[in-house]
Amino acid sequence: MAPIVFGVVIGLMTNLVTGDHPAAWIFAALGAAVLAHIALALRQVRLRARAARLTRERLLPRLLGLPKPPAPGRGAGSASCLMEWLSAAHCPAPFRGRSAELRTLIRWCTDEGGESWIAVVAGFDGAGKKRLAIELARKLPPEWYCGRAAGVAGLVEAIDECGEPCLVVVTDADRRRDLAELVDSLASARVRVRLVLCVRDPDRLRSHVDVLDAARSAVSRALVVRLGPIGRASDRLRWFEEAVRAYAAAWNVPPPSEAFVPAGDVHDAIVVLLCRAMLAVLDRPGSLAARTMSVAELMTALWSIQVAGWTAEADPRLPASVRSELAIGDIVTVHALEPPARSLARLRRFATTPSDVLAGIRDWVDERFPADAPGISDAVPRLLLGHLILRTLACEPELSVALSGDRDGAADLASTLAWAVSSHPDRLETVLGLVRGHTFAPVMIRALVADAVPTAELDAALAELIPTPAGDDLLCIPVPRSFRRTSCAQLAALVHELRDSGAPEAALADALGVLAQDYGDLGRLSAAVHAGSEAVVCYRRLVKREPVEFEPLLAVELCRLAYRTKLLGDLKKALRLVRAAVALSRRLAEASDQHITTLADALHVASDCRAAAGDPHGALREARECVALRRAAVVAESARELPSLGKDLIGLGIRLYDVGLHHEGLCVSEETVALYRALAADDGGGDPMRLAWALTNLAISLLEMRRPAEALVAARSAIRTWETAPFDPDAELCRSNLANSYFVVATTVRQAAHPTSEAIIPANRALALRRELMTRNPDRHAPDLARDLGLVGRLHVELGDLDFGMKLIRDGVARYRKLAAANPRRHRADLAAALRGLANCAAIGNDMAVAVAAAAEATVIDRELLEYNAGVHAPRLAAQMSATAATRMSGQDRAGAIAALGDSLAILRPYARTGSGHPLAMRYERTVAALQRIKLTPDA
Repeated sequence: MAPIVFGVVIGLMTNLVTGDHPAAWIFAALGAAVLAHIALALRQVRLRARAARLTRERLLPRLLGLPKPPAPGRGAGSASCLMEWLSAAHCPAPFRGRSAELRTLIRWCTDEGGESWIAVVAGFDGAGKKRLAIELARKLPPEWYCGRAAGVAGLVEAIDECGEPCLVVVTDADRRRDLAELVDSLASARVRVRLVLCVRDPDRLRSHVDVLDAARSAVSRALVVRLGPIGRASDRLRWFEEAVRAYAAAWNVPPPSEAFVPAGDVHDAIVVLLCRAMLAVLDRPGSLAARTMSVAELMTALWSIQVAGWTAEADPRLPASVRSELAIGDIVTVHALEPPARSLARLRRFATTPSDVLAGIRDWVDERFPADAPGISDAVPRLLLGHLILRTLACEPELSVALSGDRDGAADLASTLAWAVSSHPDRLETVLGLVRGHTFAPVMIRALVADAVPTAELDAALAELIPTPAGDDLLCIPVPRSFRRTSCAQLAALVHELRDSGAPEAALADALGVLAQDYGDLGRLSAAVHAGSEAVVCYRRLVKREPVEFEPLLAVELCRLAYRTKLLGDLKKALRLVRAAVALSRRLAEASDQHITTLADALHVASDCRAAAGDPHGALREARECVALRRAAVVAESARELPSLGKDLIGLGIRLYDVGLHHEGLCVSEETVALYRALAADDGGGDPMRLAWALTNLAISLLEMRRPAEALVAARSAIRTWETAPFDPDAELCRSNLANSYFVVATTVRQAAHPTSEAIIPANRALALRRELMTRNPDRHAPDLARDLGLVGRLHVELGDLDFGMKLIRDGVARYRKLAAANPRRHRADLAAALRGLANCAAIGNDMAVAVAAAAEATVIDRELLEYNAGVHAPRLAAQMSATAATRMSGQDRAGAIAALGDSLAILRPYARTGSGHPLAMRYERTVAALQRIKLTPDA
């Protein structure tokens, strides 16, 4: 362009001198000027676009297209690249186990009409969150730019300037302090942007954004993709062998011989499996050991190979005195925790090192982990980095003291310890040792509960760090509900503080009520009853002064205390408490409709208590009233009371079953399941635990109605709900109900005429869960354990293992005898059922003496029970009489068999008029036919 402009200018001057065609030259000059201006504008556009691309690549480094690191041991600098082969971008192993999650993310990314432009990928460290993001980037159309967010300022402007659809990936999103600013900035982008947030806990992410009070709405609507453990043992072995071959091919070496040995544990993260595969290729003579060593041993072995590669380079900046695994581990740890210029000299091994040598070491580590790089946790896998940090701090406790000399330092150190111990739970004691007695222990506890993955061990350990009494700094820590024991310990300390400080009694009563609730959730029923009793005493004193304000609270607390007292086994006290709760709630409801739900809650607990005390008809009466009140509340308050109605319907269905009203009970169970399914379909609401519970009850009702195929479908659906819904797997209530569902599945399979071998698996699972629960709360789970022992014993007898089966059955009968002695009205019927099972199995083993004695004792009990609950016990007694007739016939006692069947007909005759479809009417017809056959049978 410059020569053209120069030529035009020379021509113009010449024509001005000669006078040739001046107008033409003037137009030519103007055209050249316009062209020059356009060219300059286009150049500026290209420069701006280039600057925007450079800015975008600086703030959003590419996920794909990165240069592949050299193979270990090949070429200069190859040793320092060993860890890069474990990164998501360079890992050569095939992508396995997350195909469904990948398809979900691809649809979300390419769907322009989606509800949210944010996706949250949640999973524990090493679950494959970054690898999933990399695979997503590879599957997107080529016009997409995919990068990892490294900065915020100017990012959205650069994205808009480039004009390409953009995938932004944020790793460790729940630990980024600029997350809200990033979300708000990207929300204003003019081009299509999809944001992937990689986190360990999506709920923790939402609270993190809430604290920042920004981007709350966008994150709350995000698509959540959870990455749990994947693959069975056979899958893990296949993936391990694929990874071994992939690493060997990438490094151009033959793969080691592969013995059929399990590779690690099925609970290992995917990154652990990749570490095992890498070590198997690198450490060929010990490739078999790589499959079986612990995670700590695996990290130590990999670190040893990495350090050997670094020291082989003989870099003069790294003195021979520090070319050991421990020394270099300390250097990398310090680099990860704090700038080495400040903290490297704090280590004992470097205390006397000259400053010029320290400067060389700092240059060496900065070269391998540059300050402007994504971060050391991307260069060194987090699993390995956590191992190094915990090992260094355990050996160098003064370093932790130096790093946490102020509140901010203590919080940062504890945050690092939180994710490190989440990856290495076996190092929990190391972390606790650093926290105990620390000047800023409350600050460190706050960071641990905010950043660590909650586990039962960590929760219990942190709870022990909160003394009673505790200072204000401990009482003010915002403990999430996932740390239930820690929260409970903090609340107990608060209650102690309220007692000693003379705080208002209303505050103390409220705190005691919440504490009782927390104790109950943890299964500490004695502590829950103690705290609840104290809360009731406080509320009763408050009611005397201000009845209008505190009577509703007293009614609620009485109801809760009655329920926990019932679980503790003190039925007399529970009934007394619940009667007081019902009376008070009824009076409040008569005065104001706003207390109808309080009365319904009290009646629900009253129904449970009466049923536990052996009064099924009284329990049914109160359950019916409870459901009627709740339906009225649903009409008045719309959908808010629907979950409570479902809970009450579950109780009503059980009460109907207890009195033998199986037709009505089936209708109620079907309504309950439909209700919870509708709630689950309504914007993902509902309660999956209650749905599973309702499905289990539906299966029981279908069994009673002789519809085993439908019962089996409902029972298996309950199992799937328990196993797939996001419950706390250690919660006592969840495990108890899961055991119940397994029991129902086993019973249904058995009654559906399936092979007994199919029923034994769920039955054994139910028994194993129940034995575990007995160690937590024996009083609560003793009846169910006795029931499960009977079922498993009968199944073993039917499978031919007579001795073991009879041993289990006798154990169940013995347990029921103890329970019936303590509470006859509740457990005499259970004892009779266990005795009937013992009689049937003894008859299978031809032990007729035991069979006849057990049957006779069961008959005596059933006749006693028939007097106060014929609806339940008449069918059982009739069935027992029929079984006795069969036993008599097998013993050639024809007259005894006829007498037993006559007794059975006398019991069933009132039900013969109910119609041919009623189960008892059908049983009556079968009994008549059996009696006629016996009468027609000639004497032997």
